[in-house]
Amino acid sequence: PDLIITADCIYSRELWPLLLRVFRAYSGPKTKILMVEGIRGSVTSDFFEKVKAEFSVVPVESLLQPLSSYSSSSSQCISKILHLYNAQAYILKKKKSKNMKDSINRQRLRRGRDTEGLDKEEKEEDNSASMIQLHGILTQNECKELLGSVCKEEQEWNMDVDSVDGFPQDQHDVYGCPSAISLIKQIDLRVQAAAAAAGWGGMFQRRFGAISSGRNNNAAVRLVGHFIRRYSAGRRLGFRPHCDSSLFTVNLALSKASVDYEGCDLVVYNAIESKRISQTVDAIEKETKMKGVFSSEKHQSLLLLLQQMGLKPTTTTTSTTEGGGGGEQGDVQMSSVKLDFDQHSKEMLRRKTVNLSQGDALMHEGHGIYHGVTSITKGTRFVLILFYDLA
Repeated sequence: PDLIITADCIYSRELWPLLLRVFRAYSGPKTKILMVEGIRGSVTSDFFEKVKAEFSVVPVESLLQPLSSYSSSSSQCISKILHLYNAQAYILKKKKSKNMKDSINRQRLRRGRDTEGLDKEEKEEDNSASMIQLHGILTQNECKELLGSVCKEEQEWNMDVDSVDGFPQDQHDVYGCPSAISLIKQIDLRVQAAAAAAGWGGMFQRRFGAISSGRNNNAAVRLVGHFIRRYSAGRRLGFRPHCDSSLFTVNLALSKASVDYEGCDLVVYNAIESKRISQTVDAIEKETKMKGVFSSEKHQSLLLLLQQMGLKPTTTTTSTTEGGGGGEQGDVQMSSVKLDFDQHSKEMLRRKTVNLSQGDALMHEGHGIYHGVTSITKGTRFVLILFYDLA
């Protein structure tokens, strides 16, 4: 987006990581973040001192440009409101960090590129550096304890529509369960310790060449979000292939496969495969936008590439008219591609499935790594999802 607006959002220090995660996920090079905050002494100053490492911070009073598009009377009105409520407005803009350059390039795979091949650097990437399995994070009893603390009241489960696939989220955010929060804090420590002991699987080195992949990197990340996801027949069956906005994502199995549920496989693509998927999706969207339709006959190679990885695209196109003239020259085609698992490619999906025992976890890169869950066929599966970002 061009503009993000927040008001009175920094009063609680505990919520700062979540707020910054939103800023990182939704702000681009040209995005401006307008924050209106009450003057709360050290709380206000501490927050903006914290974000200066990633965002430029300029008080609106010293920056006339953000208000230049308004009339002078509107600008005066805004100033009076800020003064009346003892508030201050700030404009934030994401900085271009050298350490984050490689991450940004990999997170936002280049748009509109040809999919006929990969350059030499991409071919030499270490696929093993995009994920790592962590064993024994929870015991079976601890899994039951965690589920027992959140499964008491059905109304506590969030059934809002998920923005990724349009289905009910069917997730529990855990924040209202003190016993579960206490256990998740232990899980966080265990996950970071296990990841550090394994050298973070080379993921730090892959994303940030200047940062070593040694044990000290656990001080460079923090847990920024978590929830328990529920899969069951008649509710949420699976999850479309997608990429997360986190630095790292952790899937921790709380249920026992073949006992509590059947199907519902976690499918994860490695770095090179994910890049091919992203480039193919971009090519389909670009062609649909230019031609108004995607010709499957002309671009069988693109569809075949996805099918070879067990995927099938669904393309939706909408037409809007610019300038209000209603003529064809003013029509603008907007297209988007959603991916689903191709159930006819069971062997390919089986090869990409990550099997986790109850209490085990998979940590993988969030940005740029496609992953999803196939449909459940029997029972109920619970998974704890953890999101990590830079500290």
